[in-house]
Amino acid sequence: MVRQVFEVGELVACRYDVYHFLNYVFGAYDEPNIPVFHGIVISREDGIPYFDEYIYEVYCTDGRYRYFMEDEVFPISWLTFP
Repeated sequence: MVRQVFEVGELVACRYDVYHFLNYVFGAYDEPNIPVFHGIVISREDGIPYFDEYIYEVYCTDGRYRYFMEDEVFPISWLTFP
């Protein structure tokens, strides 16, 4: 797997993976409506990655700060913004 390391200031799309886990545990077999957040990377943890992944702080377009694991963050550009 190629590790994607995002820099401060990058525009990203983020989606929590926990929805798939909750869907499995609680038996709701319908595909959950997983929200996608867009924002700017504010910071990345320093040091040893947690569970082999970095944790990113993202300032989302709705004005809230959220934290995402590395595999929950995807690069986007203003040319591909939906």
